[in-house]
Parts: sequence; C-alpha cells; structure tokens
Amino acid sequence: MHINHLWTESRPNNISTHMIEVDGLPTIVEARGLALRLISELNRREEKIGVAESCTGGLIGSLITDIPGSSSVFEIGVVSYSNDAKHRLLGVSRHILTTRGAVSGECVLSMANGVRLLSKAEYGVAVSGIAGPGGATEHKPVGTVFFGFSSVDTNVYTEIKFRLERIDTKLASACVALSLASHMIKEI
Repeated sequence: MHINHLWTESRPNNISTHMIEVDGLPTIVEARGLALRLISELNRREEKIGVAESCTGGLIGSLITDIPGSSSVFEIGVVSYSNDAKHRLLGVSRHILTTRGAVSGECVLSMANGVRLLSKAEYGVAVSGIAGPGGATEHKPVGTVFFGFSSVDTNVYTEIKFRLERIDTKLASACVALSLASHMIKEI
C-alpha cells in the first residue's frame, strides 16, 4: 500500500482539509511499520496520542499496542461505534450527529479533539466510516471513511472512498489514520 500526502488546505476556525492518495491493498506488515513509525516519532518528541475509532473497531489501538514500548506514547483508545457513544464518551454534539452524520469531517474532528482532551495527550486521531456491506447513503457510499487529527493548534480531516471488502477497508483505514497522525505530527 502506498499513501501519498498531497496537500493541506486551511479553512476557517483553525480547521484544514488534507488530501491523501492511496494506492494498493495494505498488508499487516505495512500496518505494523506505520504504527512503529508513529511510536518512534512520539517517543522522539516525548509526547502522547489518543485514538478514537468507529469503523476500525479498535484495530488502530491494537496495531499500536502490538509494538513493545507503546505504553510510553499511547494514552487511550476509545471504540465509539454508536452515535450515543460518540456523544457520551467523546463529546460529539448531537447537532453534528443529526445534521452532518457520524461519517463526516465534523464528526471525526470532534472525535479527535474529544479523545485528545479526554486523554490529556498532545494529539488525537479519529476514524469513522462505512465499511459495508450495508449502511450506504446516496452521498456516502460503502467505503466512505473520514479521518481526523487534532492538536492544540491543528485540526485536520480528510475523506477517502475505498472500493474494498469490509476487512480490507478496516485495515486500509487503520493504515491511513496511522500515516495521517505521523505526517501531521512531523509537520507541527
């Protein structure tokens, strides 16, 4: 799998959109490599991260904690599959959930910020999407996944539409989230 970070566009309210290009299917070895890269960067900076997951169901946290020594940088992982959990645990507003939906840039930014604040970590990363085979809407087909990243000064989201089977969408989404976090932390 190749993940190319193309550009970031600033928007109002300290929010940016980030363009990512993804090519190929990920392997578990590549996923572990991305987790190791993130852990190494966080260790170098002596900083921590929190993760909020929906469609990946805890896979990002699992990949991070597969790496020995990850406890020095991984503060918390929250699997918030339902809208109610997103609201109760991460503080996603009911307004965002009803007007924009759980699969939206606004939702993943709120999730990323919420897990960052909950964990008191320097960074938060979040993912929410439609892994399929059901759940699609007219404007959000199966494979639509949003990714969010939050720090004190940076809030970025991106959207990718995968055309993969459910399990492959989950692994690809975990890889993109790990890569986005590493990329943004290096940029700060």
